[in-house]
Amino acid sequence: MSVRRFARGADLVTFHDTMPRQKLVDEDGFLPFDEVVDNDLALGEGVNEEDYYDSNIIWEWYDCGTMKWKQYPKSINQSLSSLQELGSPRYMYKPGDKSAEGKEEREQSMNPPNDVATNHAYYHEMIDHHIYTGCGRMMRKRIRDMSKVVHLLKE
Repeated sequence: MSVRRFARGADLVTFHDTMPRQKLVDEDGFLPFDEVVDNDLALGEGVNEEDYYDSNIIWEWYDCGTMKWKQYPKSINQSLSSLQELGSPRYMYKPGDKSAEGKEEREQSMNPPNDVATNHAYYHEMIDHHIYTGCGRMMRKRIRDMSKVVHLLKE
């Protein structure tokens, strides 16, 4: 394998139409989102969600089964935006487990330990990669209110 192929990480991600059923992963090979935990922004008392979370910026992933874009839960959406603004090349997370955010194994095992991130969302390639199943899914960033973009460009 050439060095050039290693430099192009997105080329190494395998896309699957179907995956063999595995414990704790959905039919696309990903851990399902926890709608309770992943939608909780864990804001302190008296903090307005609107002041902390920009609902105009929407991160979505492509579901091959339904052939539609689906929105990430709020906490993952907010983290994707924050890390991209900081210039990070990727966001490492595990659906339903905020304590695993940003953590990984030194040497990757076959089954993920409970306290490590299972997904790496790469901004440059716009791919959400499940590192334990080898699956990849497309992701995108969408801005709901384009008037906000125009306002930011004028500043």
